[in-house]
Amino acid sequence: MRSTPIPNWVPPSVQNYVSRMQGLLPPPLFANDRAIMQRLVTEPTMRHVWRQLKQHSKSDEALAEFFGCAWQSARFPNIVTTPKDRATLAAPWSSAAELCRWTNEHDIGARMNPDLAAALVRVADHFDDVARQRGRLDSPLVVSHHGKDDEARAYVRVLGTRTRELFGNTLYGTVATTASVALKRKIGWRQVRQWCNP
Repeated sequence: MRSTPIPNWVPPSVQNYVSRMQGLLPPPLFANDRAIMQRLVTEPTMRHVWRQLKQHSKSDEALAEFFGCAWQSARFPNIVTTPKDRATLAAPWSSAAELCRWTNEHDIGARMNPDLAAALVRVADHFDDVARQRGRLDSPLVVSHHGKDDEARAYVRVLGTRTRELFGNTLYGTVATTASVALKRKIGWRQVRQWCNP
């Protein structure tokens, strides 16, 4: 797949972003990544997206950030998780931190070796940090329950959150069109509204 010809209705900052990325992604190796990018800059329905975003944008760079989020989130799909999922992900790390601290207090080898004791403290602190990150609930990927389309739901929630941060509004129709193009499936604005406001 050769470099994507970029229509002139695509904002300049997005054109620059695409040109840079095309130079970094050799065609045979990154065919799928390039195909997603091509859809996002050539599908006629995206023309309305850029027009809409320009009306809400304070800078041309925000348009490139929106594109980057739309493209990267399609390249590297996320999945939604529940609070219970997050707790399950965090639990082994918390247990490992507790074990390091217990070892430091009760194991004779650790008590007699200051270097080992210091290393156990550092490792325990690291495991606690990982547990906190895995258990975080302040993410657009955290939902109350799983559904039948969690991957598309995750994409929409991430893009909707970024759209709100960049443009002050979720812009359901814009997110729906972008998601439909990026994921090659029909996603309506009502679905976006439901997924973004559970």
